[in-house]
Amino acid sequence: MKLLTMLFAVAVLAVAGCKEGPAVNKGEGAAPPAVPAQVPQEEEEEPSPALAEHMAAASAGGAQMQSGGQIEAAPTEASPGEANEPDVVTGTDAGAPPAAAEGDVSEKPETAEDRDVKESVDVGDLPAGPVDPKKSLKVFEEAKKLIESGKTDKAISLFEEWLKLAPTDMVNRKNLVHVYLSMEKYEDASLHLKILTDQDPPDKRELLAALGRAQAKLAKHTQAAEALALALSMDPSDVDVALDLARNLSATREYPKAVAVLEAALKRGKKEIEVLKELGAALVLSGEYSRAGERYRKLQKLQPSVETAVMIADISMQQARCDDAIDALAGWDKEFKDEKPFVLLADCALQAKDVAKAQKLLSLAVEKNGQCFDCALKLGDVFFEKGEWDNASQLYAKAAEMSPQDGRSFAQLGKSLANAGRHMEATRAFKSATERFPKDADLLFALGVESSAAGEKAEAWKVWGTLDELDKVKAAELRKLLTK
Repeated sequence: MKLLTMLFAVAVLAVAGCKEGPAVNKGEGAAPPAVPAQVPQEEEEEPSPALAEHMAAASAGGAQMQSGGQIEAAPTEASPGEANEPDVVTGTDAGAPPAAAEGDVSEKPETAEDRDVKESVDVGDLPAGPVDPKKSLKVFEEAKKLIESGKTDKAISLFEEWLKLAPTDMVNRKNLVHVYLSMEKYEDASLHLKILTDQDPPDKRELLAALGRAQAKLAKHTQAAEALALALSMDPSDVDVALDLARNLSATREYPKAVAVLEAALKRGKKEIEVLKELGAALVLSGEYSRAGERYRKLQKLQPSVETAVMIADISMQQARCDDAIDALAGWDKEFKDEKPFVLLADCALQAKDVAKAQKLLSLAVEKNGQCFDCALKLGDVFFEKGEWDNASQLYAKAAEMSPQDGRSFAQLGKSLANAGRHMEATRAFKSATERFPKDADLLFALGVESSAAGEKAEAWKVWGTLDELDKVKAAELRKLLTK
C-alpha cells in the first residue's frame, strides 16, 4: 500500500458502507468523504482540517467501496534560519523519496538517522494546556520519514505514543486514523475516530460518517447505523451517507427504516440510479413487491439494463403476473447473462401448459449454468409431464446431487422411478425424501407402497406404524394394501 501518497495533507480516504448490499440487488455505492491527513501548523491553536469530497464507484456484487486518494502536504512557514518544509509529497514528485512498494511492510535496515523515535522527537511529559505545535510538527515529520523508509509500524508506534501524551493533538490523531484506514486496520481506526468525535470538532459529521463506514467494514452494522444516522441528521442532503446508512440498516434486517431513509434520499434528486437500486432491493426484502416494481420500472426508464429487466420480471412472478414478466424481458433475450430469465419464462410457459416451449427455455438455462438446481428440477418436471420417466429421473437425480438438502428432488425422483417400475430405486429415493420431510403423509404412503412393491414388507409395516400417527386414512389404505 503506497502510504507515502496516503498520509500528509488535506485529502480524503473513503471507507465503504455495506458491501454486501442486499442479496437481491447489490447496487453501486459511492465512497463518501472520510478523514483527512494534515500537516500540523506551528500556530497557537490547532487548525481545523478541511475536508474534500471524493467519489469512487463500488464493484457489483460485493459492492466493496474503494479507498485511497492523493494527499497533499500543506506548506508550513519556515522560522528564521530554518529551511522551508517539504513540498507536496506524491508518488510522482521528482524530488520525493521513492514510495514503499504496495503491500510492503517489511522493515528496512535501521540507520543512524533512524534513532529511537522518543529520542528523535524528544517526547516527554507535557505540561497541561495547548499542544506544543513544534513537537506536534516534529512527530509528523518523523512519522513521514519512517513511512517513506518503509517503517510503517514504527510510524504508527510513534503516533500512538505521542497521542498518549498529547491526546488533544487532533491533527496527528487524524493522520494516524488515515494510516490505519489506508492499511485496512478498521478496528484501530474506529477507536481513534470515536475519540475524535467525542471532542465535538467542527468536522464531527465527516468523522461520524468515517466511523460508521469503518464499523461497517467490521460487520458492526448496528453501531455503524447509529454513527451514520447521526451524521445524516447533521446534513440530511448527504445522499452518500444516506446510502451507507440504508445498507447497514438492511444488513440488520431493518428494511422499513432503510426504505424510509432511501425514499427521503430519492426526493433530493441526487444519485437517483444508485438510490433506486438500493430502494428496490430493500422493498423486495421487505416483501413490498408492488412498490419495488414501481421503483425498478422508474430505474429502467433512467438506465435501461437487462439486470433491471430481470428484477422486474422476478417481482412480477412473485405476484403471479406472467404477462408483466414476459413484457419486462421482451427484447432482452440476446443479453441474458445467466439462467434466471430463462427459468422465469419457462415458469410462465408451464403455467400456460406449453410444455415444448418450457423444455426449450430450460434447456437454454442449463446451457447457461450446468449446476443450476432449479433448472434441473424444472426440466425434470417437464419430462415428468410428458411421461418420459427415464429422462425425468436423470434430471431429478442430478438436482439431488447439486442440492442434497432439498427434499423436492428426491420426492420427484421417487415418483418418476415408481412410474418406470423401478421400485427398489424408488424406495431409496422416497427414504431420502422422508428423511427431509418426516411428517409428510403423502411421501410416507408412497414409501410404504414402493417398499411393498420391492418385496420389503417388513419395512413397509414400519412405515405404516409411523403413518398411522399422522394420517389414519392413508394408514388404513396402506394397511389394506399390505394385507392383500
